[in-house]
Amino acid sequence: MAGDTMHPPAAPVRPRWAEQFAAVQIARLISFAVDAIHVAERSAAPLLDLFIRLWLAQSFFASGLVKAANWHTALLLATYEYPVSWLDPHTSAVVGLAIELICPPLIAFGLFTRIAAIPLLILSLVIQLAYKPLPENLFWALLFGVMIMRGAGAMSLDRLLGPAALSSALPFASAARRLLEAVDRVGRLVVPLALRLFMAAFLWTMVPVGAMFLAGGLVTRLVAATLLVMIAGAGMMGTGPPELVYCLMVLGLICLRGAGQLSLDELAYLRLRRLFPQLDGKPAFSLADAPHVVIVGAGFGGLAATRRLRWCRARVTLIDRRNYHLFQPLLY
Repeated sequence: MAGDTMHPPAAPVRPRWAEQFAAVQIARLISFAVDAIHVAERSAAPLLDLFIRLWLAQSFFASGLVKAANWHTALLLATYEYPVSWLDPHTSAVVGLAIELICPPLIAFGLFTRIAAIPLLILSLVIQLAYKPLPENLFWALLFGVMIMRGAGAMSLDRLLGPAALSSALPFASAARRLLEAVDRVGRLVVPLALRLFMAAFLWTMVPVGAMFLAGGLVTRLVAATLLVMIAGAGMMGTGPPELVYCLMVLGLICLRGAGQLSLDELAYLRLRRLFPQLDGKPAFSLADAPHVVIVGAGFGGLAATRRLRWCRARVTLIDRRNYHLFQPLLY
């Protein structure tokens, strides 16, 4: 009719349940990737930390043994090859030899690692500034700085004995614990950024695109893993950089530790957590009319059921008489 108005056909309305299902699937995929990264970090990161400590310790300890076997040569080196302007040659040779013989064994065993890494960091910088500037010296300084800020890692005597010592009634234990906690907080911010920027500067002439991604902290783990495979392959073919082992060490740390909080990856993950609250363990739906599931017992069955129900539209409560899970293999 003439008075009627023509309306365009309404767009199909997507069902609410379809949107929730898609959100759950995306969140599940992201959560699976995050869990895989956590597993890799907890299993491989301690081994990489141990390898780095042993590699650096043997390098410096071997140099100290050579100098100790021929003191006259060590004194000549301190006098003519790499003199330190603010120390006489004899004192410089003695201090350098003491650092190379005492600190590397502590680094290797992971005992007083932060303290032992400080003289080795200074020695690396002295070699770089007063003797012969090489990228290898800067890698040494970087890795010793990481040890100072982050500690020795899980496979060390510091992790075995440190918590008991810091929580004891020993003098200055409380002050030392607060100091280490403050250093750890700063290290969580500074260390990933320093690793990324150092590798970005080192790889700028070789892989500028990858260096840009590392510097900005964008898809950092994937970029670092790709660069690690590329550099390892180049090393197998004999075309890799002279500092091949150190490149792989630092890229491995970036792969396992991530980009850190000062990165574009962190901003992206914050956005994903707002879009998918399941990543923070929060429900993406209203709990008012959701069924309430109570699981009694946090054994294997209770934990498995809780994990399976974390994506379901339900309130889940896990109850156990203890706040830990005890597994005794022979008991079963």
